[in-house]
Amino acid sequence: MSISTSTKSNLTEELKNSTNPIHKRLEQTAFFKELANRSLPLESYVNYLQAMAGINGVLEKEILIANHPILNLIWKPEMQKLPSLLVDLESLNSTEIADIPLVVDAMLDTIKFIRLCRIEKPISLFGILYVIEGSTLGGKVLKKLVQENFQFPENEKVLYLDYYKDKKLEHWEEFKSKLNSIELTDTERQSILETANLFFKKIESIFTYLFPIYNTTFFYNVTTLNPEAGKHNIPEDISEIHAALRAGNISWDANPYYAWRYGLRGKQYTRSDSAWLITLCDLDDDVVIDQIKWLGRILASRGMPQWLLATHLEHLVSELIKVRPERISYYEKLTKAKKELHQAFEQFLPNEVRFNFILDFEKQVGIEWSNRLKNMGTILLSAICDEQSGIDRALTSIHPWVTDNNRFPQHWIEAVNNLIESTKKKVGLI
Repeated sequence: MSISTSTKSNLTEELKNSTNPIHKRLEQTAFFKELANRSLPLESYVNYLQAMAGINGVLEKEILIANHPILNLIWKPEMQKLPSLLVDLESLNSTEIADIPLVVDAMLDTIKFIRLCRIEKPISLFGILYVIEGSTLGGKVLKKLVQENFQFPENEKVLYLDYYKDKKLEHWEEFKSKLNSIELTDTERQSILETANLFFKKIESIFTYLFPIYNTTFFYNVTTLNPEAGKHNIPEDISEIHAALRAGNISWDANPYYAWRYGLRGKQYTRSDSAWLITLCDLDDDVVIDQIKWLGRILASRGMPQWLLATHLEHLVSELIKVRPERISYYEKLTKAKKELHQAFEQFLPNEVRFNFILDFEKQVGIEWSNRLKNMGTILLSAICDEQSGIDRALTSIHPWVTDNNRFPQHWIEAVNNLIESTKKKVGLI
């Protein structure tokens, strides 16, 4: 299979003809009729964005995992729509909007379908891409209807619908041209056609459940907090979930590194992870500590040293006690886990030594940069201690980012390297 300058037949025309009946049915759903009447409830729009965020996030991830040579030729970073969806959801305070349970179930079913396609026939993902990319063409009309329906300010809360902006047709024609240039076997072509139709039907199910809303009971699903989180436990107590969200905001405000490096996608995971952490309190102390240590190792290997998780646990417990003071002993399990995470610091760098290293680092980078990236000295020291305690990539996962000369001035980079070298000598790494 390869990309050719000539084609035997037009794949996108086959896809269009094959999916056209479902497309017409989709346009006749109550969701679009209500939107045209300017009377669609906000819950429907937010749940629509959450479903699309979950679907696009998983699709984008699965394409990378597939690492398929033909997919790689056609898939480009600028086709990633998840960032725009997350911006829209954040601007709409989506965590304050009720989930529609049937939509959540339909989204999770669609996500499962995408993953199975990648596992069984990666080439079939082109059928899903065809539907996703084709949907951007109607964005201009939908954007206008949504803005009128909810009286949104111009170009706000509709970034996803405005994807590619005035180049929608140009991108679509380019995508079709590339898709039509692929040389496929009859089996591969049929797989793409079948996948496009099955995926379109799953999208149709989502829209069917978006309106009318059959269950208006307010509840939180993990996908409310993070459309990419899949399926894991979160508390049933809404006050605890709100405490988790507040703790996440406090952690992000205290450590600008989170936003600089991980953006809105990272914030979504902070929300879902925070809620999950609360559910651990149902387990025995030792199990809670083991689970949180496991999470700490995972995060540290991805650029988030254990000190960040430890301080977040402190914020989380503080916010939980405010809303449920009678459960203080229940939340104490998280405090015990926090103390365990802090042991790496205590073992390799006593308080006074850490303080002196941080003070010297902040003098070197200056007041402006110390404020712009608060606690960066502590974060780097934590990475070094994590590495010393045996966590693979604890330092290498953060060092290239924090010394990127496209992002930071030279005096900052020198201060970072000086801190790392001095600390490594102190803890015996060099």
